[in-house]
Amino acid sequence: MNASPELSTTLRAPLRQRLPTEVTRAQRRAAVVLYLAVALITALVGVQPAPPLLLPFVYMLLVHVVSVLLSVRLPGGIYTGLVSTSLAGAALTLGYRQALFVAPLTALLAIPLIFILTTLFHSLRHYRLRGVFEGLWQSAAMTLALLPAGWLYEQLGAQPLGWPVRGSAYLAALGFVALYFGFVSAIEAGWLVLYGVEPRHYWRAYGKTFVMNGLVAALILAPPLAIGNRAALIHPLPALIPYTLIALMLGVVTRTQLKLSDRLADLRVLSSIGQALNANLELDDLLEAIYREIDQLLDASSFYLALADEPEGRIHFALVYEEGKARKPFTRAPGNG
Repeated sequence: MNASPELSTTLRAPLRQRLPTEVTRAQRRAAVVLYLAVALITALVGVQPAPPLLLPFVYMLLVHVVSVLLSVRLPGGIYTGLVSTSLAGAALTLGYRQALFVAPLTALLAIPLIFILTTLFHSLRHYRLRGVFEGLWQSAAMTLALLPAGWLYEQLGAQPLGWPVRGSAYLAALGFVALYFGFVSAIEAGWLVLYGVEPRHYWRAYGKTFVMNGLVAALILAPPLAIGNRAALIHPLPALIPYTLIALMLGVVTRTQLKLSDRLADLRVLSSIGQALNANLELDDLLEAIYREIDQLLDASSFYLALADEPEGRIHFALVYEEGKARKPFTRAPGNG
């Protein structure tokens, strides 16, 4: 008997195929509700920038727009890059009550752009709804996380960073950044739950990338971004160039890392299956071992492995799973479906 080609096709599927590619109805509703709620909270709690802070606000808005445009979408609709860095930097520059306006305004700018691009380029039309609802959720989540983190930072008597900076003020800023990122991660876990994805499994696969791009980058860049804001206002556009280059390089590295992670996951499963094939297992045990490894790559709740009996002209379905439950093997003649 020869193994059916279904097995080799399944093994080539990358890790990200375990996750849905479209936003669910629950996610759409949650994204709209959360964005509207955050917009209302911002209107009630936020403080519009006074004239002396208007130019710094516009500059931090531009910084966040650059961060959003150059962010990287992880499987499942979680975005990473310098988006946390720019918002944390805005809070450290302006105060969290003024920074509350940055992400919602960016979303209002981004959504029309999404519609324009998906109208001009037909190949992108499939991503229109996904981009809109993920954008609403991400902007609302990052804004919502500013409320508790900013309030605690303010209660400790901390002030927006400037030059010269004291060591204690810098350490307080680092604590704010870490706290803010923790709140962002907790809210993002809610998005995964709405996707039907177990956050623990997701963070095991993508947590390192999310933390390196989010927390580590924000700890390194957000305080200097706030401290150097005054100097950047003298020549705002040239000051954006190094930040943009960092965001670009980080995006390239992240995308490369994701591709390598997918390939390594495939190789690990192939290696495990090869070990099972060499372990002199009974056929049933061997098939179960193969199934367990494949289930680590993708959602194999509905899965079968068929063996072709060429002399008899029959196909034996030696392993069958439907909705995550094992079914009795069966044999039938070849045919469509």
